[in-house]
Amino acid sequence: MNRFWIAVGAVLLGAAPAAGLCPGTAGATSTALLVGGHGAHAQLTEEEMSTALGGYFARYDTRIGVPFVDTGDYSTKLAVSADALYAAVYDTTGFRTIGGVSEGAPAVSLVLNRLMYDRAHPETGHVAPDPSEMNVAVYGYVSRMMFSAAAAATCLFPSLPTTP
Repeated sequence: MNRFWIAVGAVLLGAAPAAGLCPGTAGATSTALLVGGHGAHAQLTEEEMSTALGGYFARYDTRIGVPFVDTGDYSTKLAVSADALYAAVYDTTGFRTIGGVSEGAPAVSLVLNRLMYDRAHPETGHVAPDPSEMNVAVYGYVSRMMFSAAAAATCLFPSLPTTP
């Protein structure tokens, strides 16, 4: 059933070629910030990013591969990778899509939660990008079955948050 919804999401994303982008707008830029996955896909190549989701990211001005850092245990990998993606969001201007694949996809959830916190608490000094300046794409979000019962019970599995 999850594969069905992933396929539906990919079709909808591909059917909306200008979704979120502002082509022809003076000075407008678009950047894809994509977290890699397991093994050979920990650091996505330019070709992998350009051809992902049927070439959806090929029309972006810039594609930045954020590495999925192999630091040992999964929760540490997620935290380190989420920190790198979070920093990349604030280092980037213009329209951005943040995304992740496979094992790196849950890092996107962690970043979304942090951005929503920043937006709700401007006193922290971080001004989160306006929701109209961002969108999210994840592919192959990791299954809960990958985690042990203890990990699931301690909330190490980040669910996708509901965003504005």
